[in-house]
Order: sequence, then structure tokens, then C-alpha cells
Amino acid sequence: MEASGTTNVTVLRSQRLLLGKRTAVYSLRASPRLANIRVIEARLRSLLENARLHSVLTAVSH
Repeated sequence: MEASGTTNVTVLRSQRLLLGKRTAVYSLRASPRLANIRVIEARLRSLLENARLHSVLTAVSH
């Protein structure tokens, strides 16, 4: 909830091998009709940037 600011987002953490290094991959899932999805995305980007973590965010809709 801290990262998204809502309980309507599910977070999944998995380990993957990328470029020979083990790294954590986080997947966030929410309804595309979630009213504040842009606010949640901005909050997540800000938290990652402030923590000086390398990140790539990709929006996928189904």
C-alpha cells in the first residue's frame, strides 16, 4: 500500500536473471478502470527515483 497509496493494487515480486545478474522484478496489477492510476504511477516513479533504484515501468493493458 505504501508504494501505490491504495489497496486496489496487487504487487508480485519475482527473481529473474538479467544480463547475468539476479534481479527483482515487481509486477503491479490493477483494474484499468482504477480512477487514480496516473497518480499511482507517478507515486511509484517518485519513490523509485528517490531511492536511487534503476527501474523501467511498462504499462500493459488487456
